[in-house]
Amino acid sequence: MRSLISALAILLMVACGNPIYQKIQKPQQHAIELSLERTPCFGKCPVYLAHFDLSKKELTYEGRKFVDQEGVQTFQLQNSDVLLIQNQLKEVDFLAFADQYDGPVSDLPSCITTLTIDGEQVKQVTNRLEAPEKLIAFERLLDGILKKYTAPHLHTF
Repeated sequence: MRSLISALAILLMVACGNPIYQKIQKPQQHAIELSLERTPCFGKCPVYLAHFDLSKKELTYEGRKFVDQEGVQTFQLQNSDVLLIQNQLKEVDFLAFADQYDGPVSDLPSCITTLTIDGEQVKQVTNRLEAPEKLIAFERLLDGILKKYTAPHLHTF
């Protein structure tokens, strides 16, 4: 009997999907935030932080170093961009990525992507080297959305 209940519980979880992805689809009920941070290298790699608040439909950009404009700027996100980010988080299965992708090379910048729900960090992925293509494509998607709002002022991505 116990194994039957366990099997039903697992089946229900699989059928409903990961509860975190369900929360992501309801930013009006949960505070959903995603950040993308590009860190320095030994050269002139752009250093910045992009913070996407999906619940408030707000994008905050902080240009730190080797960018066209340093400082903080805030933009209102379009509904289509919020939906795109929500759907891509699930599509690439962001929660399944390893916490870190790294290698023996020291002169590379990192890309740190952090998902926070209701003020609690759910997942952070640091990509410095040898990340899966799905993660790199997701990072590029976020950079593309960022560029859409900051262009023509910033040309750093």
